[in-house]
Amino acid sequence: MLAAVHDPKKYTHADAIFHYAVFSASHNRFLFRFYEIMSKFLEASFSLQQQFSARTAEDFKRDYEDHATVLRAIEKRDGAEAERAMRHVILTGKAALERALEAGIAKGQ
Repeated sequence: MLAAVHDPKKYTHADAIFHYAVFSASHNRFLFRFYEIMSKFLEASFSLQQQFSARTAEDFKRDYEDHATVLRAIEKRDGAEAERAMRHVILTGKAALERALEAGIAKGQ
């Protein structure tokens, strides 16, 4: 992900791969099925954010650091920290999506 911070399309692809890897690593069929359903939403969310947000490389670097915190917690097998970090990633993404939707509405799209 870090290598893609200057290219929003590549970053979006790397972000999707990260989430796929987390769900896959859970070895939980229910969670993975949930990911299969949510992946379409994530793709749409990432696409809207690209279309209507003026995100910079610095924004992507902050996002990368948030994802790296999740990964480090998983590697340490610290479930509570992984949950806290992933919740932060999700809520930050939700806020970014809301801003993108507002920008799209303001542009009449």
